[in-house]
Amino acid sequence: MAAQPGKCMNTGHVFMLPLFIHKLNNLCMNRPGNRQIRGSALPICLMLSGILSILAVSALRSATAEARLGVSVLAAHQAFNLAQRGSTTALGYAMRQPENLPALQSIPLNISVAQPAIQGHSIETEIAAIGADAECPYLRNDADLNVERQHYEIRSTGRAGKSATRIHVQGFYICHEICSGNGCIGTVTPPVPSYWTWAES
Repeated sequence: MAAQPGKCMNTGHVFMLPLFIHKLNNLCMNRPGNRQIRGSALPICLMLSGILSILAVSALRSATAEARLGVSVLAAHQAFNLAQRGSTTALGYAMRQPENLPALQSIPLNISVAQPAIQGHSIETEIAAIGADAECPYLRNDADLNVERQHYEIRSTGRAGKSATRIHVQGFYICHEICSGNGCIGTVTPPVPSYWTWAES
């Protein structure tokens, strides 16, 4: 029935439309297919949560391993520097006091080295006589001198806590004149480094 001009339409059907839409939605949501979709959401969420948990644990383990590796590398570097400091100190001692170096077949000479301030870090250094010969490169042109070349070895151990130990081995020699008369001067050359190596313990 068409609306006549000047008269209002019957709005009863208009007020019933929202109720119809609400019932239609309930009918659609309660269909078996929709219930299956809502029921499958829980296993999917649980599966995703498990995958994310595994990824998080793997990332945490990787970060922990990298942190431990970083600490180990730092400790090794510190131990290496400590051992090198001991070698440098021992070589300086040999230069200042060559007359106090140990003789062949004697016990090694312990060198006093300033210890690091960090607790658990230490330096142990010693000099040992390891041989002698008459080949002195710096004095070989002087035929009037009776010379001897003495070989020594520095062993310096640097420790950075309990995780890292490094050992420096520095060889050197000193040429000196063997005095046999009143006119002997007793020429002594400075320490000459001959070889160097390092090891870890």
